Amino acid sequence: MKHEIIVRGMHCNHCVASVSSVFEHHKEIKNFKINLEDGHASFDADEDIDLESIQKEVSQVGNYQIELPYEDA
Repeated sequence: MKHEIIVRGMHCNHCVASVSSVFEHHKEIKNFKINLEDGHASFDADEDIDLESIQKEVSQVGNYQIELPYEDA
């Protein structure tokens, strides 16, 4: 299953590396990719992902916030 999120608060490649390390630490997450310019990130996972738990981990490595992308109703 493909997931898309937005990561706010990144300013440089070090930020990208910090956030990426959190996601890559989870064995159920594959193909994590993130764009520094707009904060869009995508990844594959066969299992449901607890984004609240990952948000806590991400906030421990920097002042970053995870958001779900806006979807038209």
